[in-house]
Amino acid sequence: MKNFYLNTLIILSLLGITSCKNTAEEFENPFAVETVKDCEGNIYPVVKIGEQYWMAENMKATKYDSESERAGETIPQFSEKTYLPFYLSVDTTTSEYVDFLTEKEMKKMGLLYNWAAAVGATNEEAENLTDFIEQRQGICPNGFHIPTKEEWEQLDAFIAQDGKNVGTALRTIEGWDEEPVGFFRGTNDYGFDAVPAAYSDAGENVFVGYEAFFWSSTSNKEDKSIAYNRGLICNENTLYLNDYHKYAAESVRCIKNNP
Repeated sequence: MKNFYLNTLIILSLLGITSCKNTAEEFENPFAVETVKDCEGNIYPVVKIGEQYWMAENMKATKYDSESERAGETIPQFSEKTYLPFYLSVDTTTSEYVDFLTEKEMKKMGLLYNWAAAVGATNEEAENLTDFIEQRQGICPNGFHIPTKEEWEQLDAFIAQDGKNVGTALRTIEGWDEEPVGFFRGTNDYGFDAVPAAYSDAGENVFVGYEAFFWSSTSNKEDKSIAYNRGLICNENTLYLNDYHKYAAESVRCIKNNP
C-alpha cells in the first residue's frame, strides 16, 4: 500500500512537471512569471516589469468575467460605428499585411475593443455612476484591470530609468513591417510581446503591421467622448501618449490588481 501511494505521488509530480513544461513551450516567453485564465478559457502569460505585473498578450475574450462590473455579459461583434460596446477581430482587416503573419502571430493579435467594451461602461454610465472609478476590471480576467493613464506612465518611467528605449523594449522582435523609413527593430527586453494590431475606425483596421494601440481607463476630462491610450510605432522609439474617440477599437492589455 505504501508503494502504491509513493508511485501515485511520483506520477502526479511528473504530470505537474509536464504541465509546466507545456505552458512554457506554448508561450515561448522566458520572462513569464505566472499565467492568468479568462472566463472563456484563454490563458495569458504574465510578466513583471518594475513593480507591475502585466499580461503579455492582448485580450481575446468576448465575455466579462465573474467579478467584473458586467459579469457574465457577452460583448456584441462590430456591426456599426458606435459608442456602445463592441469588439472585432484583427483578421477582418482589409490590410494586405495580415497575409505575411504566421498563425501564431495572428493569435497574439487578440481582439480589438472600443472603450466601452474594454472598461465595461459606456460614456453615459461612466459619467453618471457615482461609484465609477478609473480602476475598472472591464474585460480583464478576475484579479486584473484596465490600466489607468498613470499606470501606463509608471511603466514608461521604469523602462526609461532602466536605460531602455521604451518604444522598442516592449515590441516583439519579429512581426512588424520593416519597410517604413527609420524602422527600429523591437528588442522585447521584458517579454511584453507587443504586436502591431493597430486600431479600427468604423470597422476597418488601420496601420496593421505598423502600430499598436492600447486603451487606458482614463477619459479626457475636457472631452468625455475621448480616452487616453498608449501607442507603439515601428519607426519610433517611444510609447507615446495619445487620446482618441471612444468609438475606435484598440487592443487591451491588463495589469494585475495590487494585493
